[in-house]
Amino acid sequence: MSDLRTIERKNDVEIIDAYAHVGLPRFQSLAGYQQQMRAVGITAAVLCAFDSSPDLTAIHDGLSGPGNRFRGIGIPLGSDREELTEAVTGQLSAGFSGIRLSGADIAERSWLLEVITDHGGIPLVCANAGDPGSAAVLVDHLGRNPESRLVLGHFGGLPDPALLDAGVVAALFANPAVSVIFSRQGGYPDHVRLRAERLVEVCGWRRVLWGSESPVLYWRNERLDTALAWIDELAPTQAQRQDFLGGNARRLFFDTEPVVRPLDLPFDPWERSNVVRAFAFANGVDLDQHTVGGIVQAWLADGQPGTFGEYTEQLIKQALANRS
Repeated sequence: MSDLRTIERKNDVEIIDAYAHVGLPRFQSLAGYQQQMRAVGITAAVLCAFDSSPDLTAIHDGLSGPGNRFRGIGIPLGSDREELTEAVTGQLSAGFSGIRLSGADIAERSWLLEVITDHGGIPLVCANAGDPGSAAVLVDHLGRNPESRLVLGHFGGLPDPALLDAGVVAALFANPAVSVIFSRQGGYPDHVRLRAERLVEVCGWRRVLWGSESPVLYWRNERLDTALAWIDELAPTQAQRQDFLGGNARRLFFDTEPVVRPLDLPFDPWERSNVVRAFAFANGVDLDQHTVGGIVQAWLADGQPGTFGEYTEQLIKQALANRS
């Protein structure tokens, strides 16, 4: 990590993380993420909530803290349209800059785009924008709301480069109101570079942003320093590198300071959480065969309680409990 900090000082590059998850128990505390920021020289960050762990208070605390270092992205929560609308507008009124929308939101609740835009927020769309169906919804929204901005997460779904030549997907990514967060580089090592190069060609360096997706990148055995340094594979100039690592995020999220008010929602966010499993280690854990074999043999010897995955989970829990 020392090499990365040296590069940052030498090139005078401001690093802003455009996409980091904060919220226990699934992700991390604000204090824990701030330690990571200090380790690699991140000066500011956009903190994003998630519907299975809606710790909105932690993100709101970041907005309320000193230094104007954080922006917040909320989530739609609720059992019906009325509750969803109240939750979205309540978060935006409290100082959140935008709302994260999933693929299901785009497919089933696309009217949320209008609600977010009407209240001055930015939709952060973590759906596959390379899918023509999703792209058509987003293009239609931009056509009806010329003042709207959209941010597409996770490379916008890594669209097939051929789809960026013509058609609705090409129209979406070519729109100057659309920005794309590059993250999950380590999750797609075999084909991410070609698609990233094409996205830069279509969007330009002024509409692409770096996001860590911390702490999820650790589930893929990625590190913050390598995630930051990855962009150098595309050989940006110094000015392009500055735009990508911090300048674009600053213009999009930080040029205007939000008015932070109390977070007043019509219900407890945890009562509307969508609890799902956390798929950690998506790229596999590089264990030696003796260790893997030993776990399997222990599972068999113990009578195969549950699935092998459930058994492994219990071993990890026991090991953590023994540390306390």
